[in-house]
Amino acid sequence: MCEVIDYPKGASDTASRMLGALNIFYNHTGKSPCFNLTSDHKSSRIEGWKWQGCTELVEPSIKNKNDSIFPPDYKHQHKQKSSDCPKDVKPRPHSITTEFGGHVSLL
Repeated sequence: MCEVIDYPKGASDTASRMLGALNIFYNHTGKSPCFNLTSDHKSSRIEGWKWQGCTELVEPSIKNKNDSIFPPDYKHQHKQKSSDCPKDVKPRPHSITTEFGGHVSLL
């Protein structure tokens, strides 16, 4: 990528250098005549959100207004049984604090 930025083909202005760098990312085969950013693998992005929603973004849901202040203990197994989650994907409810911290003692 650095070579494309440092020694661009054709013009050497900033826009041409950025185009060269973006071309490596979006058109690494060199076969695309232009960038089509609106249809760039939307289904794979959605699948990623589904996976993350089944593993890392485990959020308990409140079923009625009586549970809003003191909700019952959340059972992570319920999310796993959801039709949106693959059977082999297990919830990891503590992955965010394990990876990035966030405990009160760290503040």
